[in-house]
Amino acid sequence: MDSGLNMDNARVDEQKKVMEKYLDSGQCPFCTETQAKTLMPVLEDGFFWTVRENKWPYENTKLHLIIIAKEHLEKFSDIPNNAGAELIALCCRIEKRFQVESGGIAMRFGNIRFNGATVAHLHMHFIVPDPKKTKNKKDKIRFKIG
Repeated sequence: MDSGLNMDNARVDEQKKVMEKYLDSGQCPFCTETQAKTLMPVLEDGFFWTVRENKWPYENTKLHLIIIAKEHLEKFSDIPNNAGAELIALCCRIEKRFQVESGGIAMRFGNIRFNGATVAHLHMHFIVPDPKKTKNKKDKIRFKIG
């Protein structure tokens, strides 16, 4: 896990295969120079953050985006001051662009041995549930932390 990847938190086989390639190369899949190799195309681009669709969205989502720090950051105390304002502005643009009526955001930070993330590189999930698929309690979207 010193590589910045935690294979135990991967959810699908394709994701595990991609992560294994990065484990072998020692590169971070979310650093700017490697993102284009594996991730979906850029939807929004800021100075501090890049927005992409999640290649492996959570079950029962209508929209699942990942907002990735352009610089390799791993915890909140690493975030430059102006990056927070840009993050909120990006979320507002996404909300408007995709006409989001309801959703949630979630971000893990720090040690990926404990927080449930697959990649240590700081990123945030912008999740919009599919109301047709989340009517029952058992079908709700669950974001793993820990």
